[in-house]
Amino acid sequence: MNKRKLKELEKLKEVNLNEFSEMMAKESDRACALLGAALLDAKLESIFRQSFKSYENELLGNFSSPLSTFSARIVLARALNWIDDAAYHDLNKIREIRNEFAHSFDHELSFGDQSISDRCSTLKIIQSYIDGYDQIKNKPENLIQFGIEEIEGHKELKELYKPVRKRYETTIHFLSQYLEDMPAEISAYNGSNILEEVHSLSANSLSRFSIKADGCIVKPEENSTNVTL
Repeated sequence: MNKRKLKELEKLKEVNLNEFSEMMAKESDRACALLGAALLDAKLESIFRQSFKSYENELLGNFSSPLSTFSARIVLARALNWIDDAAYHDLNKIREIRNEFAHSFDHELSFGDQSISDRCSTLKIIQSYIDGYDQIKNKPENLIQFGIEEIEGHKELKELYKPVRKRYETTIHFLSQYLEDMPAEISAYNGSNILEEVHSLSANSLSRFSIKADGCIVKPEENSTNVTL
């Protein structure tokens, strides 16, 4: 890994999520989109480097390595069951939004553009958070403790998270916390030992031959050389 990349990943450990979110909220739409996605991408990269340390160079060593892209990291994290379907979906939407901002020559591109807005509207994690506010009044204990007026007023907080850019920013925040707690476990190999198997094939090969009375060794079957591991 080059020194610049190492320094970037070391800085990631010092990132305060609340401070990062506040800083991101002050940026332009393009910078917000790129910074949010960069944070999640860096977190995934850091997790893979730690988990696959023995193969870090082969998998993440350069731009042509199998896990050099945000997309590849998202797919493998899901394939390994490190993340669930909702996180997989939202990470891909974040990646798509980042790509559109990064590759567009339109300096006016913003979260207000239809293509960006449409993608943000499908983000599942923030929608689940917004929907949670509607469940508050369904809990009898809340009615007893707070009263219907306070509950109805609290429900209006969900309106704060409906603007397109806010949906994006909040999704970044939740996903960052989610990846921080992700149980990135690698199972030990528990398959057969191929060296022992092929060694056994040759060491015990005499038992597959027939010995004639005159001491000559012959193969009794045409396919005796076809062995299966």
